[in-house]
Amino acid sequence: MKRFLTVALALLLTTGAFAQKRIEKNGALDSQLSKAIAATIATQAPASIGEATRVLEAYDTFAQAVKGRQYHDFNYIFQVMDEVRVTFMKLQTKSPEAAAQVAKFINRPVAIANGSYFLTLESYLRMETINLSQSEQVKFDAFYTALVNALNTYDVVTVNNKLPKAYAESVVAFRKFVSGTKELNANWILQSMMNPMDEFNAQLQKNPQLGPAMAKEFVKPIKTSWGVVEPLDIINEYAITLQGPVQDDLFDFRDNLVRLGAK
Repeated sequence: MKRFLTVALALLLTTGAFAQKRIEKNGALDSQLSKAIAATIATQAPASIGEATRVLEAYDTFAQAVKGRQYHDFNYIFQVMDEVRVTFMKLQTKSPEAAAQVAKFINRPVAIANGSYFLTLESYLRMETINLSQSEQVKFDAFYTALVNALNTYDVVTVNNKLPKAYAESVVAFRKFVSGTKELNANWILQSMMNPMDEFNAQLQKNPQLGPAMAKEFVKPIKTSWGVVEPLDIINEYAITLQGPVQDDLFDFRDNLVRLGAK
């Protein structure tokens, strides 16, 4: 096993270095995007490096191409955006996790009209696909849906990488469950908190210095199709409906979260 991990790490570093050189050679992508590719590979899907690189290169080409264009140059802007769409949709199919990492960066504001106005892919797609022909509108609306889903997934699966692995994984599992709910069911949400609560308490005993970071991570809002869930609010408003030790444990958890600065 140790030998396998050594070989895998060497391969990962080699692949990541190749990707970064390829980007730097392309010219305009900044170091933050280079690091984004490395993070995607290291944490999610090493096999997706080629596709991730192509998406970021397409985004950079798009950003350069629209600098001197006006907002209402719909046909041109969507035309040069198309390669971003094509490469992103391929990456989304191959690795939704990697697409989630990349989406955060390709949705950064892009300057147009020589810097007098800025747009994001999400906002432009949401507002302006109506100006396309029906066949093109279908393609770019699908891109919009995939991009939004990826952005939401990023918020769900991304946690502070300095936190203990077991705790981080329990928080991600909790967020995935909540984000997939179709309506508010406080009992289900409270039940899904049990594992991260137990991991939190166990890690707090072992590593009390990590308490504030763990608390801050747990209370982040979670987007759902019906609204935004604030974990701390769920405990405050609905734990009272439970009885016995479970209620006591949740209120103790709440008190620790607040004590450690998660308000």
